[in-house]
Amino acid sequence: MRTRYAPLLIALALIASIAAPLLLGGLSALNGIGMLAPGAVVLIAALTLSSWLARAAKLWTLTRRLEIALPAPTALAISLATDFAFLTTPGGVGGYAANILLLRRAGATASAATAVAAADQIVDAAFFAIALPIAALLALGSAAP
Repeated sequence: MRTRYAPLLIALALIASIAAPLLLGGLSALNGIGMLAPGAVVLIAALTLSSWLARAAKLWTLTRRLEIALPAPTALAISLATDFAFLTTPGGVGGYAANILLLRRAGATASAATAVAAADQIVDAAFFAIALPIAALLALGSAAP
């Protein structure tokens, strides 16, 4: 019963995820992308891809530390699904649940999946706690006479 409706639900989710931004003013954003230089679009796409790969590598490293045998393509799939769950749910709360659920399906115990999700957030918080003050100092330094 669950698999019978899965393709329909996936199709509806894809249609809604494309239609909602377009209905809420996203068409002007698409027009703005057309005004960018092709090199800028390629650079943005490369940065996005490298970010996805780095997040998957972080997830793979965290799971290896807990001796969870997670193949790299699975780590990338979980990472992307978690990112999209963060983006599409109010306050991003769906990302945590998706991360834990998908890690459980990949063979992690409940405690290991929760630990990986928590460690992932702690690593992100530590990065921003270090990177943002440095960026602020650099921005202030360039603004000083």
